Amino acid sequence: MTLPQIPAELHPSVTDALAALLARHVPATIESSDGCGYQFHIPAGGGTYILVGSPEGLPEADQEPTGYHAQLHTPDGDFIDVVYHSCTDDPGCCPVPGTLDPAPLAEAIATALRPAPAAG
Repeated sequence: MTLPQIPAELHPSVTDALAALLARHVPATIESSDGCGYQFHIPAGGGTYILVGSPEGLPEADQEPTGYHAQLHTPDGDFIDVVYHSCTDDPGCCPVPGTLDPAPLAEAIATALRPAPAAG
């Protein structure tokens, strides 16, 4: 698997997170965001999308990563729900506080992107 170019100013852990997302067939790209540096951007269907940061922007090379935070947004950019959170800024929030292991992040997002089962 060939990874897209990662901006040089980002922490090396971003490469591992992107590789984990792509391995789970999550179509993540790295995009510059307003005032937050860079974030993973993942289309979620119907114009919605997931943004991933640590907790807001992805960590820069000189920053210590604290975990990951993923939010689902409407096509207009309004917040819908938290998909995943492991940042140490709120250690009681989730089952894996403060983890930089990208596998739970990738699994949570892949699960969120799966179509709901048909009713019936």
